[in-house]
Amino acid sequence: MDDLKLKKIKQFLESDRWGLGKRVIQRNTRIEQDLKLTGDDAIEFIVSFGEEFGVNVSNFMAADYFEGEGIFPFLKVINSLLCAKKKSHKKVLTIGDLERAIELGELR
Repeated sequence: MDDLKLKKIKQFLESDRWGLGKRVIQRNTRIEQDLKLTGDDAIEFIVSFGEEFGVNVSNFMAADYFEGEGIFPFLKVINSLLCAKKKSHKKVLTIGDLERAIELGELR
């Protein structure tokens, strides 16, 4: 992987827009689980990522990767406590995946 791409992605993530501040960002950093980008914020992030890096995101199925925010966020917590055995079957999107998307010109 190209360290310049990684550096540019880090700069993009560190912008005030995402409220992430300075964090340790590595290729295996997970967008939802580690950076806590979910729901509408995750969708906005992906669209902005596509615009910033010239990556086609029109075929990216965000619902496969990100949990929805829901109307009442506290219900998600209650549901997770009641259904502790149920594991999420969401795919994981990492910084490394974003690097590959820049190389391919498409996030799939």
